[in-house]
Amino acid sequence: MPLNASRNSLVLPILGLLVEQPAHGYDITTRLRKRYGHLSVTRSTVTSLLKAVEKAGMVSARLPERIGNRPPRTVYELTVGRRYGPMGVTPPSRTRSGRVREPSSPSP
Repeated sequence: MPLNASRNSLVLPILGLLVEQPAHGYDITTRLRKRYGHLSVTRSTVTSLLKAVEKAGMVSARLPERIGNRPPRTVYELTVGRRYGPMGVTPPSRTRSGRVREPSSPSP
């Protein structure tokens, strides 16, 4: 990921919205503006950041979809491994007795 993308204050909110549901850039921009009004959000910045985090392997893009007369839109979603924490590692859980259970690898 480019250094400037990793330091951009919009990266974490974008990833947070993608945890909720896959979305295209326009939808993400609209939701960011509503939810985080104090952040300066432009559609071009969101699109650039989505492409950067896709290149870094954090999100994947579906083939562009056309709905009605609207232009085709690329929908982004978190990659499966990233839902389990940094580097695709499942965080440890505890058993009923309080012991730490070793994480299992996510199935392919």
